Amino acid sequence: DRYSVMPSIYGEYNFSWKSQNGIDPLSIVQSREAQFVQLTKQINSLVVDCPRAVIVVFETLELLRQYDTSPHCNQVWQKNLLIEDMSQVSKEFAIRKAATLRQVTLTTKAFGRGMDFMCHDDRLVEAGGTHLIAT
Repeated sequence: DRYSVMPSIYGEYNFSWKSQNGIDPLSIVQSREAQFVQLTKQINSLVVDCPRAVIVVFETLELLRQYDTSPHCNQVWQKNLLIEDMSQVSKEFAIRKAATLRQVTLTTKAFGRGMDFMCHDDRLVEAGGTHLIAT
C-alpha cells in the first residue's frame, strides 16, 4: 500500500464546538434505550428552554420508527415526521414546519443532505436558529 500526505488546501484546522447552553455536543451511550433517553432530554431542553426548532436525522427509517414508537418520543412536543414514503404534500408541509419555533422534525439521512429548510421565523433566528441532531 502507498499513501500520499499533503497539506490541507483549507489551511489551519480551526474547528471548535459551538457553545450549546450546557448541552454536550457529543454524547456516547451504551444502549439504544440510553440513546433514546438522552435524545429526548436534549430535544426537550432545546425546544422548551431555549426555545428553538430541532431536526433529528436518523441513520435509518427503522431507527426513526423505533424512536417514534418508544415511550420517550411521547414526551416530545410538536413533532413531525419527514420520511420518504410520505405524499409530496405531506413532505412539503413537514419541510415548511421544520424551521419554526419549538418544532421537532424527525427524519432520515435521505433528507439530511441537500434539503433546504428555510427559516422565516424571526423569533427562531433570535433564539439561535434550528438545531440539528445527527444520530
